[in-house]
Amino acid sequence: MNLRSFEGYFDDVILKRGLDYYKSGHVTSLELDDDAWIAYVYGSEIYEVTVRLSAEGVIADSTCDCPYDQSYYL
Repeated sequence: MNLRSFEGYFDDVILKRGLDYYKSGHVTSLELDDDAWIAYVYGSEIYEVTVRLSAEGVIADSTCDCPYDQSYYL
C-alpha cells in the first residue's frame, strides 16, 4: 500500500470519519519512532494508530486498536 494512494484501500465512510476526527482536533499526538508514526486519536475511547513505512514510502504495516481494525481493508 503506497502512502500517496492509501485512500483507495478504505471505505469512504471510514476515510471521512478519520478526516473529521483530524479536522476536529481529535488527533492529539503524532510521533515518529524509528520507522513508525504513532498517533493517539480521541473517539469514543483513546485509540492508538501505528503506521510503519519502508524507505520507499510504502506502508509496510499499520495497526489501530479502534473498532475498524477488527474489520479489514482492501
